[in-house]
Amino acid sequence: MTAWILLALLAWNPDQAAYTWVQQHLRSPAADRVFTCWTRSADKPALAAQGAVYFGYTVVRGEPAKGLVFTGMGIITGAAVYLVKGMVNRPRPTGTTSRWNSSFPSGHSAAAFYVATFIGHEFPRWRWPLYLWASGVAFSRVYLQRHWPSDVIVGAAVGVAFGRLAVRLSDRWTLQPVWAVNP
Repeated sequence: MTAWILLALLAWNPDQAAYTWVQQHLRSPAADRVFTCWTRSADKPALAAQGAVYFGYTVVRGEPAKGLVFTGMGIITGAAVYLVKGMVNRPRPTGTTSRWNSSFPSGHSAAAFYVATFIGHEFPRWRWPLYLWASGVAFSRVYLQRHWPSDVIVGAAVGVAFGRLAVRLSDRWTLQPVWAVNP
């Protein structure tokens, strides 16, 4: 029974169906502007700024280890996505392909969900707004014809997984600032 369901899904191609539906039913000039801004909120410069602000916050609070874990695991998340992109080399929906800038998985989705998972753990009141932002980033990647739906789903899963790992590391690894050590 499971094999028949899998074969039916493969024949139907839900990735193509969902992508086509988004392109045919949701396109508008106003949405183009909104989703372009939304996707840029997870570009590398924006992520670097987010990381710098959080790192500064942790230093001021006397918890620089959390900032180091957040930054280090963020870099590792990006590297993992980059390596998978190179290995899979899936063409983007527009047909363009470049081994190290391929479609699978979505780096923007991975980064947004990484940030949402880690920062949402640190600030529980922001958890759902952060996940809403990350979901918007993921959707914007499909809307803007940069990724297939499965690319953003896997990217989101990668981001959550690395985010949870970073949370575990930061909860276990704490460094005392120099000024807090008793002589």
